[in-house]
Amino acid sequence: MNDNDKERFSAALVAASFAIPRAVSKPMLTAYYNLLSDLDIIDIEKAIDNHCRVSQFYPKPADIRNIINAGKPNTQDKAVLAWLG
Repeated sequence: MNDNDKERFSAALVAASFAIPRAVSKPMLTAYYNLLSDLDIIDIEKAIDNHCRVSQFYPKPADIRNIINAGKPNTQDKAVLAWLG
């Protein structure tokens, strides 16, 4: 994600607050952005949408990251694969 995506990012989190009531503040948006800035905005939007479809709780950065990384090898998996390879 880059600075050009901030508006889309904010809009996705605000939209989620309509599905799952939660006050969204500027400090919260800043914290979420900082924690998720290494991810692609399209993936983030999809993850937020998917989370809101199946959860009664507002998505946390870890929830968004876990949805995006589902099925992808994590650091430990990569280490094992490197050791075996």
